[in-house]
Amino acid sequence: MPSKERIKASFIDEFLQSRSEEAGLAPKTISKYRVALTQAVDALDEAELNCYPRKIRKVEINHLRKNHFIENSKSYNRWKLAILGEWLAWYDNKIAEKMRIPPGRPD
Repeated sequence: MPSKERIKASFIDEFLQSRSEEAGLAPKTISKYRVALTQAVDALDEAELNCYPRKIRKVEINHLRKNHFIENSKSYNRWKLAILGEWLAWYDNKIAEKMRIPPGRPD
């Protein structure tokens, strides 16, 4: 059975492979997405909250907003939150949409 770390990474890898192939994102952008998603997933896991994309709910999003997405500029934190929302939507998790998290990259 794969380790929890490997499972978490596979959810991110599947999404990034799709974004690379379907959206044609540059390798540099994919790398930035990987860092943002890995940090968010790890922050949820460390807080003992759901860290799998289909299980993330409002409590996890609010935890990230209050504790994790506060380290950088507002625009960078919004970008990271948008990436998380895109990742969740790819796994058919509608929580970001319900919470009105802006889709896409807010550049």
